[in-house]
Amino acid sequence: MEYSKEEISDRLIKALNVTASCFLILTAISILTRNPTTKTVVIYKEKVRHHTKVVNHYDTVVSYLKDVEKFSSKWYNCSSGNKTIGYGTTLNCYPELKTLSSMSESVATEYLKLEFNKCLDIATNDGIKGTQALAVASFIYNVGVPKYMKSTLRKKAKNKTAIDKEFRKWIYSNGNVMSGLIRRRMKEVEIYHKDGLL
Repeated sequence: MEYSKEEISDRLIKALNVTASCFLILTAISILTRNPTTKTVVIYKEKVRHHTKVVNHYDTVVSYLKDVEKFSSKWYNCSSGNKTIGYGTTLNCYPELKTLSSMSESVATEYLKLEFNKCLDIATNDGIKGTQALAVASFIYNVGVPKYMKSTLRKKAKNKTAIDKEFRKWIYSNGNVMSGLIRRRMKEVEIYHKDGLL
């Protein structure tokens, strides 16, 4: 098949445009992979823009999580043996952080909000609304998604059944009652009964 000079020129231009677009996409992926903070900020801004419009007390709960999680700029092993940094951010959840030797407080806050928003999405997808969703999201942030998914607390929350007692069951670590977990569950019960709309 033969093409005119104009057709050949047009095809070359289109091919160059496609190549340039692919190059830009690959470059962006490379940057995001090398810089996990950039990736986090993009996702974080989108999530927060959604949730802060519709949830009262969101910032209060995030501040509370920062208080109880405590900030660490360096890696450490949490009580469950997971490598952790920032405000409870684990390497298991964010393997792209393995190259970091330290984390700033501002970046740690971004990761906390990113993870909390994931927990909030899980709660709202279960049909839990308002500050009840915030309380359950705080609970998920602490115990982890797998334990929440299998919990009686989740079943009762989905069925709109009172779950105060279910919160208070989760006060053990390695078989021992922890005063910090007692305070945390009490706070989540308090949040659960605040006013707030989704």
